[in-house]
Amino acid sequence: MIRRALGRAAVVFAVSGSTASDVQRLIPGGARRIVVTHLAARTLAKDKVTEPEDKSVKHRLSISDSATKPYVLFVGTLEPRKNLERLLAAWRQLPMAVCDKYHLKVIGVKGWMVDQLEKQSNDAVQVFGHVSDADLDSYLNNATCFAYPSLYEGFGLPVIEAMAAGIPVLTSHVGATREIAEGAAVLVDPLSVDSIQAGLAKLLSEPNLRRELSEAGLNRAAQFSWAQTAQATWQALENIASPT
Repeated sequence: MIRRALGRAAVVFAVSGSTASDVQRLIPGGARRIVVTHLAARTLAKDKVTEPEDKSVKHRLSISDSATKPYVLFVGTLEPRKNLERLLAAWRQLPMAVCDKYHLKVIGVKGWMVDQLEKQSNDAVQVFGHVSDADLDSYLNNATCFAYPSLYEGFGLPVIEAMAAGIPVLTSHVGATREIAEGAAVLVDPLSVDSIQAGLAKLLSEPNLRRELSEAGLNRAAQFSWAQTAQATWQALENIASPT
């Protein structure tokens, strides 16, 4: 079906250069024209709520109490492609001096082949299901860092949204996540538990690195906008409608 669609399309929109390369590699000559239209971060709820409302949400989620442990956040559909199994294995391998200071919070709708992962929820690893946008943004804005060692992404919206929130990011050194992070994240081999563990340990034990990545992430995220996405899409459609 995809081959037929590519063959008939006047233009194919790809959400990243990595996705465009995958199309050309897997279906050589299948697309007459590919236009990359990067996605962007959404506006976080912190820009939409009053300070008392924000405090109320953080209190309800137990993320504002000074006695509460800081945490690393993972957000994504719970499915094998997100590589949660290796992330949890890497978490268990962290030095006790690091692991005892933090929780790992996992947020995401349950997908498939993850029943056994939910059983690993404990005091150090907290697995949540779906949460509201306001709650998700509070979790994100108050995280120490964001871990997303996905095996494959077409773009990687969680990565850009974490960077836009100023949260230091750990993600995979392959495909779209590497393209989007571009020097603003700790990159790891998603197939290596040891690599993920080393990346987490480095990020959690080096506050200066976290500050550097927070600033770099904000700058990188600012290079993406939905206005640019819309403009590139509109221009491509205009070119189709009025070919020269």
